[in-house]
Amino acid sequence: MTGETHTPRLDLLSAHGAQALWSMSPQGRLLVFVHGFKGSAVDTWGGFPEQLCLHNEAKGYDLVCFGYDSARQTAGESANQLQKFLNELLFNTARVVNRSIEEYDSRLRRESKWNYKAMVIVGHSLGACISRRAMLNQLRSGTGRWPERTKLVWFAPAHCGARLFRLVTAATLGVSLEFIDGVAAFAWPVLKDLQEDSKFLEELREHTEELQDNTPNLCSPLTFWAWKDKVVINGCFGKDKTPFEEIRGASHVSICKPTGNDKTVRLLLKELVYA
Repeated sequence: MTGETHTPRLDLLSAHGAQALWSMSPQGRLLVFVHGFKGSAVDTWGGFPEQLCLHNEAKGYDLVCFGYDSARQTAGESANQLQKFLNELLFNTARVVNRSIEEYDSRLRRESKWNYKAMVIVGHSLGACISRRAMLNQLRSGTGRWPERTKLVWFAPAHCGARLFRLVTAATLGVSLEFIDGVAAFAWPVLKDLQEDSKFLEELREHTEELQDNTPNLCSPLTFWAWKDKVVINGCFGKDKTPFEEIRGASHVSICKPTGNDKTVRLLLKELVYA
């Protein structure tokens, strides 16, 4: 079924493992998936993009899975990488798409002036934070605007902080959590950015609040929480829509993957219609 509306996954050369499902009947709409800490462009979503492609609401969308080195980079560095990646895709669209698609089927090449009129960014965990940071950076830079019809959709976002390194085994081994925190923060510098009182999260909230009244698309219309998430701190952020959609039976890792519960697919498809 996916092959009837989209190409198979094709590589993008400009990011770690980035891949795309290009629409066979593009309508100037882009859906970007951004994974979280120690995730990957493809595996994090477990076939979620392909499941969306089975529905008419996603037929005209190009689906892109962005990849980055989430463990060894700071959150700010990852946000800069995402910003650069999206600018290349949004402002040099035909060149980027055609470079990826021409070996599969040259008949699907886009015209030189083809561009995107709407974009939906879907971020999981850390991916939500770097997506918002990338958008803020672009707005503050004054170097060009992304589509006015841009939406931000979150799966278990880490905007309020995370407990990624609170390992259960630490207690049984008699090792203090402070020691584990220190070792983890040294090995993975991005974890410092996800502490509740980090400078990164403080500035993320401050800059969001400064701009969101004049930039409504900084406010997410849809956030999915895993019920009793043990990894991120569930909580309100800025003017993101509340209450959030709480998914029972899902963990922090599984919430962004297809399950027997199609609530996430149904609600996300609804947002695609109005993007």
